[in-house]
This record gives sequence, structure tokens and C-alpha cells, in this order.
Amino acid sequence: MEKLTEAQVRLAGVISDFSDKNPEVIRTREVIKMLEKGIEERLDGILGGLKVRVESAKAGMEELHDATDQLKRTDIKTAILRRPYFDARADLESLKVNRERIRLRITQVKIDAAIEGGK
Repeated sequence: MEKLTEAQVRLAGVISDFSDKNPEVIRTREVIKMLEKGIEERLDGILGGLKVRVESAKAGMEELHDATDQLKRTDIKTAILRRPYFDARADLESLKVNRERIRLRITQVKIDAAIEGGK
């Protein structure tokens, strides 16, 4: 960029002193064209590299998205498969509570019967 600016300044000075067909003017214009072409090629290379990085990032993001979707599907399948276990576990807890209540009631009835019989 610095060389391009120098060449443009030199061209401005040469044009004011010479005609457009002067070899110095022609040579300076060629240098400017060559520098501009080099800058364009460099920019194209940078943009190409950035596009590759963007595509790579998109592919990585797509892969993560697919993996997340797969994990969600697996999690749902696992939850469906384990549902009967958790239902049975809840039923077991309920039955345990009911058994304990019945045991306490039987004990209470026996105590009440013993109290009634002892009178």
C-alpha cells in the first residue's frame, strides 16, 4: 500500500512535468497497475482464506447441531424406555407407604382391643 501511494505521488509529479506519452509517465502507470494487481490478488487470497474459514466454521457448527439433535433423540428414546421403571418405582413407593399405614392401623386395632379386653 505504501509503495502504491508513493507511485501515485510520483505519477502526479511526473504528469505535471511531462506528457502522457513520456516513458517515465508510462513506466509509473505500469508500476501503479502492477501494484494494484498485486493488492487485488492479495485481497482475493485473503478473502478466499476467510471464505474457507467461514465454511469450516459452518461445517463445524452443522456437525455440532447434528450431534445435539442426535443426543436429544437418544435422550427422548432413553426416557421412553425408562418410563416403565420410574412408574414401577413410584408404585412401589406408594405401596410401601400404604403397607406402613396398614401396619400402623393393625397395631392400633390390637392395642385398642387389648385395652377393651383389659377393662
